Amino acid sequence: MKDEDLRNRIAAADSGADLNLDQTIVARAALGKKRAPIGFRAMRLVVAAGASVLVAALALPQALAPKPLFSLAGSGGEKATSMAATEEVSADAATSMIWPGWFEYTYVADGLSTQGGRGTVYEVKRVGNPEQILKQVAKVFGISGDVKQDEWSTPEYPSYSISNEETSLNIYWSGPGGWYFSNWSGGFAYGCAEPAPADDDTEMRDEGYVCEEPKPSGLVPDEAILRAQAIDLFGQLGVEVVESELRVYRDDWGASVSMPYLLNGEAISLESYIGWGYDGKVSYASGYSIEIVSRGEFDTISPADTVARISDWRWYGSAPSRYYDNFYRTATDVAVAAEEPAMVDEAGASDQDDSALVDEGTSTEGEEPKIAPQPEQVEPEIVEVRVNKSEAALLSVWDGSGNMWLVPGYLLFNDQGWFDTIISLVEGVIELPEPMEVMPLEDSVLRED
Repeated sequence: MKDEDLRNRIAAADSGADLNLDQTIVARAALGKKRAPIGFRAMRLVVAAGASVLVAALALPQALAPKPLFSLAGSGGEKATSMAATEEVSADAATSMIWPGWFEYTYVADGLSTQGGRGTVYEVKRVGNPEQILKQVAKVFGISGDVKQDEWSTPEYPSYSISNEETSLNIYWSGPGGWYFSNWSGGFAYGCAEPAPADDDTEMRDEGYVCEEPKPSGLVPDEAILRAQAIDLFGQLGVEVVESELRVYRDDWGASVSMPYLLNGEAISLESYIGWGYDGKVSYASGYSIEIVSRGEFDTISPADTVARISDWRWYGSAPSRYYDNFYRTATDVAVAAEEPAMVDEAGASDQDDSALVDEGTSTEGEEPKIAPQPEQVEPEIVEVRVNKSEAALLSVWDGSGNMWLVPGYLLFNDQGWFDTIISLVEGVIELPEPMEVMPLEDSVLRED
């Protein structure tokens, strides 16, 4: 019975049966809006999420890039002056940085290595207590007195001193913490007597002051004694001495011995000095209280690539003084050898025509003064400088807070007879100052009185 009832229900549900639907229902169904697969709010959320992903993807490399170790002086650090902050002032002083432009140099690498490398950056940190350091130095040189903070001292740049009638000892507790001693009681090589008054006591005689001819005192120690005294004093001051690095200067009027600070056996630009005066006694000295801390190794560019930085002042550092000493010594020898004496007749007069010295603008009585012609604007002469030799060196630079750093660089020697000291670190390790453009003089500026 149940099976027959089920068969009857299936037969009544035949899909082929005619269905009569109300037309109103059909029309409304046709005019109804289709439901969007994603609503406006959902779409806005999807777009915003996609934009966030895109921004994150773009910012990720910058976020992962290492920050500069420090900002060079003038580069916009906390205590450095940024160019943006002075833009308005610079606009009003358009001629504050001008250069007449007689020469313009172009630098070309000539046979230099194209291989980059790695180099270590060091921070030079002052150590110790400035007042205690001053007391220790005073003991070495026999200076009496109390340590006092100078009136110009500031929390950022503290300074202290011990002073009396004949000596002065100062320490500046910023940067590498330099101290300086001077003694001005050693006398002079010559003296000058005041002119005697005329008979009526109202006028001075025409000859003025009468000065003695300077004569050597014979009291300046010879080089061997200078070295021995310097080694003893440096030892008392805690300066590491390597005798081969001592540099001695001496003449009849005074002497000095310097000892550079060493890093891994190599000299850096900081040095300790001891000087002797005309009387043969120590007249000045200076030194520092530092430790040198490694801040890591970084990539460097090649000497050939470094040449392109010569025209950008921001990449310059300071080399140890021995490089400059050798350069100036060579330059002086060349200059002396090339110098020719002027031709002078028996009366002591030069053979130069005095009329050539007369200014064209000089006028005689009754005549209008003549204005000397002004030079016209001259295009700079282009000089090609070929950089043909390089030498790696640690260069000293200063950050925006007055602290000293040692960075890898090159001494780039050229065919013109000088060298440039250029930082070789890849970009990004240190923050550079904003570029500063040097403008040529305009013709109107050249003609201003």
